Amino acid sequence: MIALLRFHLAAGARVALAAAVPLAGIAVVAVGMQENPARVLEVIAAAIAGPSPSFGAMAGLSLAALGLALWAAPRVTLGSDGWIRHLPLSTAQHRLALVLATACAEGPVVAGAGGLAVLESWRSGRIAWLGFILPPVVAVVAAALAQGLRPARRRRAWRSWPLGRGALDVRIASRALGSRVFSAWLSGAIPMGAAILFVTNNVLPPDAVRGAIRLGGTLATTFALAGLADSLAIRRPSWPWARSLPLTSRHRVVRDAVMLGFFCLPFLVTAAVLDVRSATAVAAVTPLLGLRAAAAMRRGGESRSAASGPVLIEGAFTSALIALLPWLGIAALAAIPLALRAAIERERALKVTRWSAIHHVAAGDTLSWTE
Repeated sequence: MIALLRFHLAAGARVALAAAVPLAGIAVVAVGMQENPARVLEVIAAAIAGPSPSFGAMAGLSLAALGLALWAAPRVTLGSDGWIRHLPLSTAQHRLALVLATACAEGPVVAGAGGLAVLESWRSGRIAWLGFILPPVVAVVAAALAQGLRPARRRRAWRSWPLGRGALDVRIASRALGSRVFSAWLSGAIPMGAAILFVTNNVLPPDAVRGAIRLGGTLATTFALAGLADSLAIRRPSWPWARSLPLTSRHRVVRDAVMLGFFCLPFLVTAAVLDVRSATAVAAVTPLLGLRAAAAMRRGGESRSAASGPVLIEGAFTSALIALLPWLGIAALAAIPLALRAAIERERALKVTRWSAIHHVAAGDTLSWTE
């Protein structure tokens, strides 16, 4: 059992190291952009590790731990159904090891909360025991919840797909994306959060505020579309069987564009909360960016970033134009037929029988099995 724990904890530590850099960068940027960063850290430390913790702070800590656990669970669990099942250990022991490994992957959140507890202890002159004890408990509970949700999803994967519960291609695409949607939202939250901090911490004229919201909202949409397009291009490429379905090229392109645009709704809602006029300009550009992302998915490149490169370049240029000239949103709506036609032509020209490098674990691909 000790050897199994060491194996899984090492895997969890590697996942934690992969998540530590972006999370630490986001925290540094968010706190550093405040007018008084030291005061902000003291307030957060008192809300988490103080004598009477804030409900909002604890809810935010729990959501952060749960989000990181859901992201880490499939990475920690990868390979757990293989040779490791032959070890003389019970199912409960395997499950316990996976839960602890997932909790270890939440190390950045626990370490951050521990640092705040140290700050609160130094500021108040007494040890903030609650700040040291509660974060690990939250991490373990979030890990258990994340691991407990996985079997239910796996059982649903083998059910038949009734036509009344969604089209087959949409369900395939949604399963291909999976938890990667959260990664795309996280990347889009960076420019959106920067725009929110910029307009809330500075005294600006209304035009500058709207321009910042338009820039942040469009960049957030671009970042999310780039990540989602890459995930779909890698995990759900066009293959001969898909071409045998009674679906036209227009149908496949429109479905992908609509799905990509649907996952950008959180950023549109956030922009609308800040300013409705700015959100209207962002919403006018989103269909065009979604079609361009659907076209970029069909470039046929072998790189993992074959789709995100063009999306980021075109989206950054479009974001700058919309931030400066919001009336160009009308031109973006007018350009939708041209973008749709270009995406359809690229879909028709895509050679689905070409050789493509495998970007997934071979053990999960039935075509890779050998005798």
